[in-house]
Amino acid sequence: MSIAVLPFNAGPDTRPNLARQLAAYAAEIVRVRTGAEVNSVNYLVRLDESPNPRLANVNAAEVLNEYQMIEQLFEQADIAVAVDGLLVENGENDFTLTIRHFERGNETPTSVDEYSLTPFTILNSMKDVIVKLAASAGQKVDETKDEELFGTTNGLAFQKFLEGFDAPTYIDKTQGRVAEEFSPESACDVLIEAAELDKEWEAPYIALLQLCRMCIQGQIGTAEITEKALNKAIELFPEDERAMVVLAELYQAIGNFQGATDVLEKAIKANDKEPALLTRLGIAQASMNMPVNAERNFRAALAMEGEDKPSLDFLAQVLQQTGRMHEVPALYQAQIDENAQNGGAYVKLAQALAGDGQIDEALKVFEKGIETVTENLVIKRFYAPVLAQREDFDRAMDFYEDCLDEAPADVQLNIEYAQTLMAAGRQFEVPKILREVLNLNPDQNTRANLLAWLLELEQPKRVESVGNAQKKLEAEDFQGALRDLKPMKNWLADYWKMWALLAAALNRTGEFEEAEETAKRLIDLFPGCEMAYAELATALGNQGKDEECYHAMRFGLTQCQGSIPIGINLGLAARRLGQEDEANAIAAGIREALAGQQPEIEPILAEIEGKTVV
Repeated sequence: MSIAVLPFNAGPDTRPNLARQLAAYAAEIVRVRTGAEVNSVNYLVRLDESPNPRLANVNAAEVLNEYQMIEQLFEQADIAVAVDGLLVENGENDFTLTIRHFERGNETPTSVDEYSLTPFTILNSMKDVIVKLAASAGQKVDETKDEELFGTTNGLAFQKFLEGFDAPTYIDKTQGRVAEEFSPESACDVLIEAAELDKEWEAPYIALLQLCRMCIQGQIGTAEITEKALNKAIELFPEDERAMVVLAELYQAIGNFQGATDVLEKAIKANDKEPALLTRLGIAQASMNMPVNAERNFRAALAMEGEDKPSLDFLAQVLQQTGRMHEVPALYQAQIDENAQNGGAYVKLAQALAGDGQIDEALKVFEKGIETVTENLVIKRFYAPVLAQREDFDRAMDFYEDCLDEAPADVQLNIEYAQTLMAAGRQFEVPKILREVLNLNPDQNTRANLLAWLLELEQPKRVESVGNAQKKLEAEDFQGALRDLKPMKNWLADYWKMWALLAAALNRTGEFEEAEETAKRLIDLFPGCEMAYAELATALGNQGKDEECYHAMRFGLTQCQGSIPIGINLGLAARRLGQEDEANAIAAGIREALAGQQPEIEPILAEIEGKTVV
């Protein structure tokens, strides 16, 4: 029996984050404990019309839902029962929760229950909610202790945890495309409060670290908010190194490598038995051009690690960067000497020898690994492209096929196999493989390039027309390029290269509205296409759509990390919006990344900084 649990509505002046999470928690517990098909419904609204719009949670109503909404849910989904509710705040940490259960075809709820939620009653009330939800699914949840069902016996800590947990849930649901005004600060505060209320309960602490990591990775909120929350967590749990590790990640993300090394040294004092902390410290020191310190810590980590030696690759990089590449092969040879069945070590040794210019020796290592290692697929996996490059296509394809027998859904493996078939002159076999890879649902960027490759193989004449249009575009025959490209929109709708050229041609002819729509279509198809954001910025900028341009470029940087062109367009949009501090910071970051190269863009950076260029 399938059940849908709608987010509980929040009444006037009631916290919608708590209402949402009460519903989600009950559904999750029943699903995990019983295996029943109980699913939470999400309400998200688009905030803009960009290719990858920002999304926001929505509180459907401040009263219980009209039955029409419930009926619509039954029409849209194959469910037997729908559950909704309303949370009303009566006073500080004092709520009334009403929950209704509906069966398909009956507009009268089969049950309407009202619960009191206070710090003293919330756990017992939620236990009743969970038991009744399980019963609707024909299941039973054992009457367990509060610690087993909720993780805590502190009702207020549980409430605060749910309030805060709504933030990482929101970021995850939107894949980081949160509302511009969203701030994680209040969520951090209540998660810290929950942790303070019950220090033995790890959930609030873990959720706080998860939220901070999401903010670092997605550049959500400010560094100051994240730093403050993590420092508070470290103050609460000075013997636990995990918050220190996340704080180090924050410092590395904003370029404060000294701060990262300082906090990692504190983490090592808190837990000197964890080699990964030494590895992290070594990585930060390598970023600060401190190879001696980095090498020392990588070697210390290696001495503590098991057979897999994850720090070995980082040590090898430091040795390579300091002109000691000749020392690297011995590191991997030592792994082989310790365990002759370590296939990964043969691969790394061969790669190290090749990197040191010892190609023949590298080939001998690959061959010895194939002969020696019983489970040698990992060696075949990395030897195959080497063989293909040396035009030993038959053997390369044999190795690829052996690997594909074990991992038929490996997208990159299939792509390399198809490339080898092409190089071997067996082009006719490639389309079948490309279709199989497309059926594996690869990421959007890979999908876009696979579709382009497939079209180039199967529709060469039409693709040739796109090539002719490109030549006209390069010759500044923009109208001629448009005449060639526009008829192709239906025939080559999945060919990203056509959309890229069409957007460029439309911008050159001043057709900015159509160029905007074309660039957005290109981004939908191929979100990692750097050129798409340049054309979109041109189209939006010429229409005065600076705010939309700003949001689009911020999204672009998440897809093309480190892109200088997208960074420049983001900085220009920020300047036009009056966000001077951000614009100046972007210009400074670009200047630092270029390190004196490309002096021709200095006038553009000056424009981002609001300076007059003479």
